[in-house]
Amino acid sequence: MTRTGNHFGQSDIPAQVHLFAEVKRRMSMLPCRRPGRTPLLVAALILLAMVLDVLCLLPHPVAAAPPGAPTKPPATPVAADGDAPQKLLLPGPPPIGLASWQVRKNYHERLQAWEGRVAEYRRNLSLADEELSPYTRPMQLATNPTASFAEIGTATTPMPLSPICALAAASVRERESARVEARLQGSGMLHLVLQLRDLYVYQSWDPFTFEAMKSRKAKKMTGPNGTVPPDDEVCNALIGSSSQSNKGWDKTAEGRAAAGTTYGAEVVQLYLIPLFLFPLVMYLFQEMWSWAYGPQDLKPVKSKRSR
Repeated sequence: MTRTGNHFGQSDIPAQVHLFAEVKRRMSMLPCRRPGRTPLLVAALILLAMVLDVLCLLPHPVAAAPPGAPTKPPATPVAADGDAPQKLLLPGPPPIGLASWQVRKNYHERLQAWEGRVAEYRRNLSLADEELSPYTRPMQLATNPTASFAEIGTATTPMPLSPICALAAASVRERESARVEARLQGSGMLHLVLQLRDLYVYQSWDPFTFEAMKSRKAKKMTGPNGTVPPDDEVCNALIGSSSQSNKGWDKTAEGRAAAGTTYGAEVVQLYLIPLFLFPLVMYLFQEMWSWAYGPQDLKPVKSKRSR
């Protein structure tokens, strides 16, 4: 049997060159098209959202943070001469347009301030019941929102919370308020992304209510034999977890703080991938559609000689 060519397969080289040339010829026959209206519109909308977000004009998913735990009313200061009381300085609106590491710092400061109050309430649960129950017990009045405190615990109204669970409910409410307030200080698009992440993780639009948090904590604390822990034990564990923050976000914020990242730079980085990815996906989809069903709104590039 006679073999053509050498053992390196040199006789196959002309066939391979012919194949590549044919592929190149067919690829050159494909029309080069400009992006249609849809990819350009998507890119323009993303660019507009980025500019509005940098200028802090992009609306957030929520307009304001929900109320947190009740605060102690400050005593009215009295002037040194005792003639007229001084005016109280009310806190101003929360800042906006802060970098993520600055937002994280404010979030930690609020959680630490509440942690100090929790330590005081743990030492004196009667004080917690006195100061917090008028605010936390109405959270239980789902079946009869107009019931008075004298009616709490009747057949038509849920039982009141114990002092430790009242403290847990206030802790959950304070952390939820601190979380939303922190998100309002940063990017509006990042706020929306975080809300969508919460929806994906918790499968709920409102996953941070006291009842939802208590149910998840009780499920985690349920023993292997199905033993459900008492409510006060679950509430006690819930208080501890309410003052803890995500370690991954904390580490990321520390790195950006060390780099001195600004709010504008973070927003631009947030939009870079969608700005190129989404229009590209739309362009490829329209190209595939035009190859299969004929051109739609894509126009082939005309050379100067064809004009």
